[in-house]
Amino acid sequence: TAVDGPKISVTANFLVQRSRMDRISTFVGQYRYQLIRAGTTFKIAERKAFLAQDTLHDQGTMSIIL
Repeated sequence: TAVDGPKISVTANFLVQRSRMDRISTFVGQYRYQLIRAGTTFKIAERKAFLAQDTLHDQGTMSIIL
């Protein structure tokens, strides 16, 4: 977590498992957010997702969930 003027930078790690055709694929990574204070709460100004994999294996496709 870092504060840069009105923006706050935060990170969150994630793990997603996908089951397709009797195969389970695991994807891990990190979200990086820029938050802006909005009254008593925060709003997301920017969100980026970074996969921690070098390859996507031989499955050929990948679904993106936003």
